[in-house]
Amino acid sequence: MLSPWNKDFVTGRVAAMNTVNLILKANFMTTDHADFSALSFEDGLLELERIVSQLETGQVPLEQSLSLYQRGAALKALCEERLKAARLKVEAITLSKSGQAEGLAPASFDN
Repeated sequence: MLSPWNKDFVTGRVAAMNTVNLILKANFMTTDHADFSALSFEDGLLELERIVSQLETGQVPLEQSLSLYQRGAALKALCEERLKAARLKVEAITLSKSGQAEGLAPASFDN
């Protein structure tokens, strides 16, 4: 069972994080992605994992947490974009009626 002090601390931290999430959602659309243009998917994912690790420690000051969270959200969006682009580049070999490879066509991922 949590002591009253710990309970107040946890409750305050949860309320602060809810406020942070609302602020970041409002500010996310203004995040500058220009510095991500040179990042590969792998580099973006590694940086995102580093950010998540830092935030999970709970030892990062609030202002820095806000900045890290916002950068992490932008990196997540970048990684999703890069995965989507890679998915669309996947090609399937088309076969003729005789079973010979005759060309390439964009892959279809529809069920």
